Amino acid sequence: MILLDSSVLIDVIEAKPVWGEISARLLHESAQQHRLAINVVVFAEVCRSFADADSFNAFLADTHIDFTDVPREAGFLAAQAHHQ
Repeated sequence: MILLDSSVLIDVIEAKPVWGEISARLLHESAQQHRLAINVVVFAEVCRSFADADSFNAFLADTHIDFTDVPREAGFLAAQAHHQ
């Protein structure tokens, strides 16, 4: 499983001129080999790009991006990696 970063999704959804095409290609390639998912933090950051939650949920369903919880231990390890 790959937990997606909000910036990658925003690049694609908002068709950002610099990263939009690259992010879309990498998402497509990753989806061929891995399960893609977001968590509540990414949901909150990306939903600004949609008129309502139902539209965002439809996008997630159409693109086969799952919603998952992240264990606290994973959050701690991510913080430690970011700090280094």
